Parts: sequence; C-alpha cells; structure tokens
Amino acid sequence: MSRIIVNIISEQTIPNYLFVKEVFLPGDSLLFIASQKFSTRIDWIVKTLGISDISIESILFPEGGEERWVDMEFMLKEKLSSEHTYFVNLTGGTKYMSLLVQHVFETFSSSFYYIPYPQNILLQPLYNDSIPLKYRLSVHEYLSNYNVSFTEKKLIRDESYCDYFFDRFVNGSMDYKVLDLLRSYRNDKKRAIVSIETCKSTEKRPCIEGLADFLEDVHFQVTENGFLKRAEIEYLTGGWFEEYMFYKIQKNISPQDIKLSVLIQRTETSNLNDLDVVFVSGNKLFVIECKTGIAGVAMFNQTVYKASAIKEAVLGLSANTFIASLAQEDDNLRKTAKNMGVYYKCREDIDNPSRFESFMNQIKAIANN
Repeated sequence: MSRIIVNIISEQTIPNYLFVKEVFLPGDSLLFIASQKFSTRIDWIVKTLGISDISIESILFPEGGEERWVDMEFMLKEKLSSEHTYFVNLTGGTKYMSLLVQHVFETFSSSFYYIPYPQNILLQPLYNDSIPLKYRLSVHEYLSNYNVSFTEKKLIRDESYCDYFFDRFVNGSMDYKVLDLLRSYRNDKKRAIVSIETCKSTEKRPCIEGLADFLEDVHFQVTENGFLKRAEIEYLTGGWFEEYMFYKIQKNISPQDIKLSVLIQRTETSNLNDLDVVFVSGNKLFVIECKTGIAGVAMFNQTVYKASAIKEAVLGLSANTFIASLAQEDDNLRKTAKNMGVYYKCREDIDNPSRFESFMNQIKAIANN
C-alpha cells in the first residue's frame, strides 16, 4: 500500500515540517488538514520542503466550522482510502481537531505520532514509545517555515582581530569619541579618510580629526587605500561586536547553522528587521542582539521592545532572544528584559570568563531541553 504522511496544521509549523523530514520516503504523498485560517501555512511548509514530483492534498475546514464533528468527519472520510497507509502527526490543530483526526484515521491503516516540541522526540502514544528526532534544521528552513526570507552579511575580520578589538574596547584603550562620531557616516557607500578628517564639521557630518591615526592605532587595515567603505564603517561602529559574538557562539555552541547580520522580510509585509546573530541549536532558533553600549533607559526599552516584537510576530514560540550589551551590569535592565521574554547579558557576562561560560551553558541547556 502507498504511504501518506498526514499533518494537522496550526500556528506553529516547525513540528509539521520536522515530522515530514523525519518519516518521508521517496514515493510518499502528503496530506494536510487545517482550518481556512491556517491554509497559507501549508504553502510555507511545502515551499520549504522543496520536494518535486510528489502528490500533495489538503483538507480545509471552513471558518467557524472546525468544531462541527459530523461535517468534519464526512470531509475526512471522503478523502481517505483503505488502499493507503497513513502516518498521522497529531501535534498541530486544536484538541478537538486532533481527537477527530485520530477517531477517523483509526478506522484505516494508520500509525499515530506526536512531537512535544520544542523537545526533539517523536512519540508513538499507542505504543508508549519515543524516538529521538534525527533531523536538524538550518536557519533558512526555520525562517522559511514562518514565511520569512532574509539576506545575510559576510564576515569582515577574522576571529583573532575581533578578540583584539574586544580587548581594546573593554579595557578602555581606544578613542571612543572617534567611534561615536564615525556613526554619522554609516550610510555612506565609501568615504575618503582625509575628507572625513578635514571636512567642515556639521551635526550630520562631523569632522573626525585623527581618524587615520585611530585606524593605525587599532591596526585596522582598509581594503582600499585611503578610503573607508560602508561595511568597514559598520564594523568599526558596532559590527565588530556582532562578529565577536558570532565566533564565540560558533566555537562554544557548535550550532546546527549560524548567520551574521540577518535582514529579514516577511512576504506579507514590507517591514524589514535586522538581527545581529541568528543560529539554530537543538532545532530551536536563537537570536542575539549585540550592543556595544546602552545609552539610557529609553534606548534599552526600544531595544527590548524590538527584540520582543520580532520574536512574537516572526520567529515563533520556540525562538530565544538575547541582548548582549557591553554596558555595565544593571539589575533593573535585566528584570525589564525578563518581563518582556528576553534574556539580557551585560559586559560582565561577556568579559568575565566564568560568567561567559555560564552564558554559553544557558544556551546549551535551552537547546538540549
């Protein structure tokens, strides 16, 4: 008998996707069951799967009708056949829908499964059995399952230079004023260093005397002699810390996948959101927003609100958002972030070896839970 993989679709699509990736064999067909409200999520899953030459069918219950047992039972039975074997994932949908699906499919050749996501376990309730999930998601797969497309940036400097810049920054052995003034040039595609040093100073374009000396002092080699390109300006004014955290996560966590400076766009909106470091570990998404400082409560609240809003609207319930700041420790800021569902790490959590180890262990614990 031919095999059909069955998923009940609801708001969270990752368990559905993982189920297909775990049990799918060449020649299988897919059947999705959902209310009209979540019908577009079927397209998200199918697009992410990218499987060609496969039979895909959907059963969509009308709005307001997903709790009319007799009508729903008829719609299901009309699609089913004794000529098929069904592998049924009961994870999604409402409890009412799950009960109905199990009730109907029990009259056919069916095996039932449940994924207690975010745990990476595939349960077979009827046999009291559990199977570890082997499949591991990429960042692209995770975001695509929420209809999110993105671009990413390339690394500017190697790990050793990021470590060097970090040490100079936290030890106070560099000119912070130059870095602050240089922020005014972040949107410039390319600027001659001498023009920045000698221009008529304005609020939008300040003159930065000694810029060339600063670059020499921090051993920053430009790719084009005498010029600073946009990517280099972005690096000097904060991108270095993003790359520093990228390398540390890569070394200490060994994530399934990791991306730097991700620019995301949900296809049904025009809103763009940038995420500093994004990685997947234990099939869970982690986002780290990197700040070289927090200039006051207003800026902190804005940062926390952004991180919380992106998590709620885009990244799914299993996403874990951290703010890594080089500002000094402040328990009030930590509590504010916690109340918004965001983890806050200050300079001491990053600069102090034992506290940084605790930070990394916290991520590992969440990933392995």
